[in-house]
Amino acid sequence: MTMADAGDSLDDANFDSAFANAVLLKLFTLETWIVTQIKASIPEGTADFEAAKAQRDLWDTIFENAVNNAIEKATKNYEEMRYKQALKYLFFELNNIKEDYLIAKGGKANAYTLMRYLET
Repeated sequence: MTMADAGDSLDDANFDSAFANAVLLKLFTLETWIVTQIKASIPEGTADFEAAKAQRDLWDTIFENAVNNAIEKATKNYEEMRYKQALKYLFFELNNIKEDYLIAKGGKANAYTLMRYLET
C-alpha cells in the first residue's frame, strides 16, 4: 500500500515510512473490526445470506451503491495504472463509507451487506 501511495508517474517514488506505519495500524484495526463484526453479524458462521439479503434496508442499499461506485472508480484507475488513486478508492474511501454505514445502522451491519463489503 505504501508503494502504491508513493506515486504513479515516472518520477522517483516518494516512500514515506510514516505512511507505512500508519497503514499497518489501519490494517490491524480493520482486521480486528472484521473479526468482531463477523462474530456479531454471523453467529457460529451459519448465517442465512438469502434471508439477510431479503432484510436489507435503505442504508444497506446506499452502502452497496457506494461500494459499487468505489469499485468502478478503482477499476478505472487500475486500468490507467494510477495506483495511488485506486488505493484511495479501494481502501480509504471504502473505510469512510463503512464508518458512515455503521453509524447509520447503529453499529449492527446486515450479514449480506457485510460480506459484500469484505469481498470487495
